[in-house]
Amino acid sequence: MTDQCGTPVYIAPEILLNNGYYGFGVDIWSAGVVLYTMLSGVQPFNAKKIDDLHDLIINGIFTSIKTVSEGKVNYTPNLNNILNIILDANDLLRKILEVNPKKRYTSSQILNHRWMSIEDGNGKVKSKSNQYLLLMLYYLFNSLNQLIIKYLL
Repeated sequence: MTDQCGTPVYIAPEILLNNGYYGFGVDIWSAGVVLYTMLSGVQPFNAKKIDDLHDLIINGIFTSIKTVSEGKVNYTPNLNNILNIILDANDLLRKILEVNPKKRYTSSQILNHRWMSIEDGNGKVKSKSNQYLLLMLYYLFNSLNQLIIKYLL
């Protein structure tokens, strides 16, 4: 398949470079864009002109998701765990949104990434779990807290 279709921000670099669709790597890229958007609330690649958007995608230029919301929230549940989860999420996103499809993480590598597991104090995996839920709850709490502060003050 060589036709470009779909929303431009989700198109993998190899499609933009007319290298065709060869396997799940293209789908992994698109899933990485979705994951980034879920975790940060914005898309990883954003430009006013389509050519600029394509350049960002082809070169893999995006900003890591933020660790805190500009210090506006006074309460943060277990900040060290949240920061570690965010660092792990950013690491995973960099490996999913890898412009070289031969270096891009596979579904198996994604499932075995440390962001997808809970470790004990010795670095051993206690259980597999999708930690993005904790991160999403953290961001949801921050957003709600900011709204409450905005309307109360």
